Amino acid sequence: MQQVSLSPTDAAALEFTGDLLVGLEGNDQDGRTGGRWHDINIYSTDTGSLATCVTYRTTVSTEIGHCYVDMAQDSSEVDALLSLYDPKERIVLESGCDRNRVVEAVVRRYDLQVLEVLDRLQSLPAEDPPAKPR
Repeated sequence: MQQVSLSPTDAAALEFTGDLLVGLEGNDQDGRTGGRWHDINIYSTDTGSLATCVTYRTTVSTEIGHCYVDMAQDSSEVDALLSLYDPKERIVLESGCDRNRVVEAVVRRYDLQVLEVLDRLQSLPAEDPPAKPR
């Protein structure tokens, strides 16, 4: 395990000893999201919790990236946290069809990333429970 420091946008840094379990970087290689994507990282901590980090990335000059961090006890709580996160919240666009297309693409890609993250979490080997004292 190593020292990890996560810096959420609207809160103090979260520091812990842990390991990256799942790291999934988004992208906008085809331009459908207009230069916007999410990175999702899930860390195990030395206390047995899971740190969930969602980072909104943007190349759009009128938008600001954002980092959301929260703690979960297990993969079902990670699922809940990722489901509650609004991937379109930081998008700043004029209204109209183009906006709808971009928002739909961002949300679709985020949803696919969440499915992949959860699939990877489920496929990790279960840790052995701590030995009980005799």
